[in-house]
Amino acid sequence: MNAKEIADIIKDQAFFEDLKPEFVNLLTDCAFHVNFKNGHFLLTQDTDANNFYIIVHGNVAIEINAGDNGPVTIQKLGAGDILGWSWLIPPYKWRFDALAVDPTEVISFDGKCLRTKCDDNYEFGYDMMKRMTAVISYRLLNTRMKLMDFYS
Repeated sequence: MNAKEIADIIKDQAFFEDLKPEFVNLLTDCAFHVNFKNGHFLLTQDTDANNFYIIVHGNVAIEINAGDNGPVTIQKLGAGDILGWSWLIPPYKWRFDALAVDPTEVISFDGKCLRTKCDDNYEFGYDMMKRMTAVISYRLLNTRMKLMDFYS
């Protein structure tokens, strides 16, 4: 997939609605296309968080380890969803696992590349922070609700 195709996918995502064209270019500079097979972990807890994903096709289960109860699926994500926010917050470690439950196609963004672009362009950095904070807030609420069900 070439840079123009990746840019077109970025522009079509609700997460990037109203994104300035120059910001699309900054994102595209840090993006690449990846496919994951069913059963592949896109990220694993306590490993380095070096990227985030836009899911283009497929489904991913966000899981946490519940000790003796094994993994608990907190949320399932599909096309158009954003996966991963730990790339933005030190110490840049994943706090959960993410498992492809179907063959899954993503656009992957290099977190180090994006952090550098955010530092170099504060307007872009602030825009990304607002967008990612909305994802964080939603995921934390979803996790809280799931855990309330799990422990009740």
